[in-house]
Amino acid sequence: MNRKLLTILIAIVVIGLCGLSVWKYVNQPTHDYKATKAEQHFDMKEIAAKADKGDTLFLKSLIGKVLEVSGVIHSMSADSASITIEMTDSTSNTSLVCQADKRHLEDFYNLNLSMRQTIKGYFTGFNEDLDLGLGNTLQMSYCSLDRKPH
Repeated sequence: MNRKLLTILIAIVVIGLCGLSVWKYVNQPTHDYKATKAEQHFDMKEIAAKADKGDTLFLKSLIGKVLEVSGVIHSMSADSASITIEMTDSTSNTSLVCQADKRHLEDFYNLNLSMRQTIKGYFTGFNEDLDLGLGNTLQMSYCSLDRKPH
């Protein structure tokens, strides 16, 4: 009987340690990209022109990289937990949509939309509009506002 009790105790400890490991992995914090040096810097006009030309190889090469994009922010929408920023260029139908990093939401609260800004974030992908003519969408997440003068 003691051997059976010891086996059950060992199984409970092993299951508990496995559960704790999974919980720690799932709940680990995300990387703060504001402190990361951007791999590339673009003007919104430049990256929009590439998207308008249908340069998908170029856009695919940016996926997974930290980018800085400079331009005028067209709109911002906020709810209680997040802010979505849209940057466009007047000469293009392409827009950059960026989810603000929750750690840096206060950077966006008093933002002047008519001034040129630089956004840094993790480039996650793009949607190419082939049929509707509404324009391409470039997508970034974990965005922060770069307050350095450019």
